[in-house]
Amino acid sequence: MIRTVARFAAVTATSVTMLALLPAAASANVTFHAGSIQYANKAQLQEDGTVLMTFTYQCVPGIAFEPEEPTGAIDVSVQQPQADGFAFALATCDDRKHTVTLDIGPGPFKEGSAFANASLRNTGGVVAEKQAEIQIK
Repeated sequence: MIRTVARFAAVTATSVTMLALLPAAASANVTFHAGSIQYANKAQLQEDGTVLMTFTYQCVPGIAFEPEEPTGAIDVSVQQPQADGFAFALATCDDRKHTVTLDIGPGPFKEGSAFANASLRNTGGVVAEKQAEIQIK
């Protein structure tokens, strides 16, 4: 009986130790950085009421990687109280920085404050997102 209790205690101590180590290993995967998207807090107003914004992005390839083909996408929306717009562009996810300027519409936007939301996806899903107030000039 004493042997059984000793074995049970040893197995339990080993299991508890393994469980204590498990979260540390899992948290290392959480820090994996698959992409980034950046933009200035300003947009350039166009005569037709749309706005131009420039984005710098970087993303790793997703599951289906074809070096000659775009492997991701950028989705952008801009909103003002009386106007909103959207733009979409294919993105190259090859773990290098790229820059793209998008014409966001229909609007019509006016000079002043607006809210911008941009997301970057590779073939595996969303890898980066940014939301910020911008100034339209």
